[in-house]
Amino acid sequence: MPLKSKKLRLGDVLVQHKRITETELEQALKIQTVRPNRRLGTLLIELGHCTEKDVQWAYHRINRKLGKILIEKGLITDFDLKRVLGRMWYGRYRGL
Repeated sequence: MPLKSKKLRLGDVLVQHKRITETELEQALKIQTVRPNRRLGTLLIELGHCTEKDVQWAYHRINRKLGKILIEKGLITDFDLKRVLGRMWYGRYRGL
């Protein structure tokens, strides 16, 4: 299973994980076009479509590190990741 390099967006992540609906996202995006200085997460919270915790969770999901993604997909174990990173940090993999 190849990794896709797609830029995740806050609204898409929230909808994909059923934290908000498509309709709620569309409503917030319409407001954002009129008030472009407003952040989407703030608008969604103000409209009562999600909580601050939901927005923080989505940003964390978007900003995951490659190692975490590989672990989630079952392509590497946590132990193996730590072992490889340890070797990199201590100079055993100079060519990487």
